[in-house]
Amino acid sequence: MVNQPVQNRVQLSPDKPLVDPADDKLGYAPFAKMLAESVCNLAPRDGFVMALYGDWGSGKSTVLEFLEFYLNEMPEKSRPVVVRFNPWWFSGTDEIFRQFFAQLQTTLSARAAWTQGLIKSFGTFAESLSEAPGPQAGIAKILSIMSRHTGSGRDIPTIKKSIADQLRAKGKQIVVIIDDIDRLTSEEIRDLFRTVKAVGDFPYITYLMAFDKGVVTMALEGMQGIPGDQYLEKIVQAPFELPLPDKESLRRLFTEQLEEILAVANGVPIDTDYWRTIYFDGIESYIRTPRDVVVLINALAVTYPAVSGEVNPVDFIAIETLRVFEPDVYDIIRRNGSSFTLRSDAGTIGQPRPEDHKALHESWLGQHDGI
Repeated sequence: MVNQPVQNRVQLSPDKPLVDPADDKLGYAPFAKMLAESVCNLAPRDGFVMALYGDWGSGKSTVLEFLEFYLNEMPEKSRPVVVRFNPWWFSGTDEIFRQFFAQLQTTLSARAAWTQGLIKSFGTFAESLSEAPGPQAGIAKILSIMSRHTGSGRDIPTIKKSIADQLRAKGKQIVVIIDDIDRLTSEEIRDLFRTVKAVGDFPYITYLMAFDKGVVTMALEGMQGIPGDQYLEKIVQAPFELPLPDKESLRRLFTEQLEEILAVANGVPIDTDYWRTIYFDGIESYIRTPRDVVVLINALAVTYPAVSGEVNPVDFIAIETLRVFEPDVYDIIRRNGSSFTLRSDAGTIGQPRPEDHKALHESWLGQHDGI
């Protein structure tokens, strides 16, 4: 078998966020710019926690990339220091806690204007909090910790006040962007929110946390003996809902990439009228987020070139849509092909009649009434 030339191969699309607002095709850039301006205009002196709510695959990470772009474009006087922290890169609650402060220290250390005293104070504060004994700690551990801090001025309230005083004296806004929170385990989510709660009132620091609200609310359920949504409200002071892209934008994004696949595969020409019917009456309902576009396009990029010229492209795209988003329905079709492809002479002698397949269709339609 002769390998296809590299220039004719369909490229798979990585599920990565966009970085440059100039590449925006779904209307996220204006929202990110507005959010960046709001962050800078607020510049709260007592610390502030904001949240960006959105479902998985809805484009939160792209918005955060655009947000950082616009923050870095602000005039020097109002431009904040941006600290990016992705807790998903680490495992375990202690690791997340330590890496949070390590990232804060690393970012500030890279800027000459920040004093080493303040940077060191963050490290001392993190060390003291990580050593703080929990309710199950033995008396030996408690006494050991007390002996190290007694008379040193390193008790947690003192260290925290010292940091707050230094931040107020500096008067420079810090924006901490935290992404992928909803990918953590429930305990890791809880620990991250404990961390933010412990430092959320540091002056001139704004936290912007992006996550699926439903996932995080469930993880926070029962903390401090209250419902998860109430605990979330105690932490987040300004929530924002990620605006979903309109159907027209998603359709345009999908069809642009689909046309590339069809052009490279060079198969049977597509019936435009038939395609409109299949897309608007069926496929469109599955294209709800940017990630849906990526997943379906990648599937077609792999499967369609191998059968182009042998199948009706519209039928194949429809079947692939079911395979990707409705695997149970696809399996029914795969196992009962004759019931979905009745011949034109169906009902004649020796050929199955449509009513012979009625029970099968009533059964699967009854189980999947949303199709």
